[in-house]
Amino acid sequence: MKRTVALFLAAGLVIISLIITLPLIASKSMWTYLAPENYQIIAIAEGFSVVYNSLQDKDKQKISEAMSGAFIENGVEIFNKDKTSIIDKNWEGTRPDIIPPLTFKKITPENALADIQKAVFEISYEDLEGIKKAKIANLALDGKTVLAPADPEYLGLIPSPDFTKYILATEKGIWLMQAGKQGASKISKDEFNGKTYNQLRNELQKKLAGIEGPAIVWWNNNPIFSPDSSKIVYTTNRDCIESGGSSLWLYDLATSEERPLIKNTRGEHYNCKGWLNAIYIVYQKYTRDGSQFFITDVDGNSKELKIEGKNPDILSVYSGMIAYAPDFSSPRNIRVIKVELEKSSGNVNINNIYEKSIAGTLRQITPSVVFTTRRNFSPDGTKLAYLYAPDSDDTVRHIVIADLNTKKETLLKEAPSQDGVRTVFHSFDWLDNQRLLVRVARVVDGMNEISSWIYSKGDSR
Repeated sequence: MKRTVALFLAAGLVIISLIITLPLIASKSMWTYLAPENYQIIAIAEGFSVVYNSLQDKDKQKISEAMSGAFIENGVEIFNKDKTSIIDKNWEGTRPDIIPPLTFKKITPENALADIQKAVFEISYEDLEGIKKAKIANLALDGKTVLAPADPEYLGLIPSPDFTKYILATEKGIWLMQAGKQGASKISKDEFNGKTYNQLRNELQKKLAGIEGPAIVWWNNNPIFSPDSSKIVYTTNRDCIESGGSSLWLYDLATSEERPLIKNTRGEHYNCKGWLNAIYIVYQKYTRDGSQFFITDVDGNSKELKIEGKNPDILSVYSGMIAYAPDFSSPRNIRVIKVELEKSSGNVNINNIYEKSIAGTLRQITPSVVFTTRRNFSPDGTKLAYLYAPDSDDTVRHIVIADLNTKKETLLKEAPSQDGVRTVFHSFDWLDNQRLLVRVARVVDGMNEISSWIYSKGDSR
């Protein structure tokens, strides 16, 4: 599970529609070619973005062929079981030599790549298969240390916003690591009401009896750090074996307290959409009748968040703002709202700060763990960026950068190319308030080949 899940998880696509009005077309001089690799951000510290060379489609195909013993030669599938040994005994944290080796780099303010000093240590953790070991990279950035999986395709770490803490979440719990220290400690509890994970799963299996598919206990699902890195919210169903559904729980890193936040009552499901700030959390409640959005404080005091729209879907939550599509089933616009709660009355005040009518399809790529809920927003929260495929040609993608203060937009229509071969925008991340790390794709032998570029907006906003 550990290698195949991490290797072949496809980026999820959230689809909505857009049209752009009064765009500012970007100059080609604002593009800087970074590298032919598919660079993904894994940490940000000391003014640098730490990236690694993610696997290309052709690399994934090589690994898949090697693991199955099947290789393609001249269009013919050939089986050779002896070659499976090159996967290095299930690829335990080190890339096999049939693909490019993993490298960590930092992106400098001058739009260049620089090397990083790396040391590796080993941790132990537990999942459904038992006790496992994993290699963690200690990366040095001008006096500060950040952590990363020694191979991100093999293992995923979730960093805190200040990159001082890191958690590894499995079916059996949460393990905590801290920058500058080696080792990992389990912070989640082993039992609920005197029952272990295995006992609860057995109860769930007997209850379901195959009616609703496999019995799955979510012990710490979808953990999300608070903006001040002091707390973690997650979904669990350990307390819902009889009722069905799921609850929201909270872990306080300062007190080591783990407790229910929003309790399940009638088999409903809950999912955290993000933290508005260090106190308030946006979550979604699912029932057979539909879904609703709510805001809760860290003590579990909840208020309904009434977002306008027929079937709204939240895209990003950051710094008191929410970007959403008012009607996910038939979208024609995108909105950004500012949400504030009155301390005296507890009323929820909503101010619309950006809205666009649209005619196209938004391609919202699932973000890396570094940008779990910020996604589209710039670090200072003054800009919003998104990808869309225009109705006129849904085989291409454009990038829009909207200034939320001035409402001016920059439209990036043509993906850059080193040699004039047709490329399309694939995905992007904010490097800082003025720069985007943009992945550009071309099709080679039926597979995406992704290169990395930097778009520098400068003072043209």
